[in-house]
Amino acid sequence: MLEVKQSENQFLKLFYTIKNRPVIIGEIKPRSPSGEILFEGDFIKLAKTYEKAGVDAISVLTDRQTFGGSIELLNEIRRNVKIPLLRKDFIVRESQLIESVNRADAVLLIVKLLSKNNLSNLINFSYRLKLLPIVEVTNMRELNCAIKAGAKIIGVNSRDLVTLKIYYDKALKTLNSVPKGSIPLLFSGISTRENVTNAVKNGAKGILVGSSLIKSKNKNKKVKELMYD
Repeated sequence: MLEVKQSENQFLKLFYTIKNRPVIIGEIKPRSPSGEILFEGDFIKLAKTYEKAGVDAISVLTDRQTFGGSIELLNEIRRNVKIPLLRKDFIVRESQLIESVNRADAVLLIVKLLSKNNLSNLINFSYRLKLLPIVEVTNMRELNCAIKAGAKIIGVNSRDLVTLKIYYDKALKTLNSVPKGSIPLLFSGISTRENVTNAVKNGAKGILVGSSLIKSKNKNKKVKELMYD
């Protein structure tokens, strides 16, 4: 199994250089899967605001149909911020990974969308491109699939991808089951300091904050609220 080194990837480096709190990943997405418009302003200004507020990395939705994002948006954000970027999309082909090079530091691979062999191949191909593959799971079965495929960075999503409902307690149990040697992250349903505290107690080394941050009128205040001591 191939891997990417800290010296080769700025996103991976965050998990080794940030101490005493989880890595904070702020998300940029124009709309939710339900069609709700989350943000209609200047996304480049928003990315700069996130960076200034203190997030460690930014997740950018590039799927146009579901989230209203684009690869062009990722390009523009890359040109305007210095912190690492995660490309979130429905990635199922190597060509999408090639497209991500020089635009993102990390890419999202969703277990629910991929066969075990395809997942393993995309993980390895990401490493060859020096991209960090973050593998998303929503339950124990998917976690086991991710580990068997060679995933090292596991993003536990508390949102059910079918019903779109948040199952936070279930996600914490799955998070707590991520084996040693892997880096666990928690996605979705994070809006309070208590959520962050619970995530960390269950092993999270990073959290991804979407709607609660993008909707917040005061980004600086919200990021500070979520920082874990």
